[in-house]
Amino acid sequence: MSHLTSATFATPTYAGNVLFLMSGGMNVTFYGVRGSTPCDDPALARYGGNTSCAVIEIPGADPIILDLG
Repeated sequence: MSHLTSATFATPTYAGNVLFLMSGGMNVTFYGVRGSTPCDDPALARYGGNTSCAVIEIPGADPIILDLG
């Protein structure tokens, strides 16, 4: 490991990255969480049957959509 320099280990930690992202005003929105059972309707099957999802928005970045169905 003699080829590694101290700069190699100077990158932020995972926790540091999370704190950095949250300090800029991260927004998390939940959809479809009101009931305990997803709606089973053939018209909704293409989109997951109305199951829960979340959207994570960070200023200056594309939103991250988490489909929980």
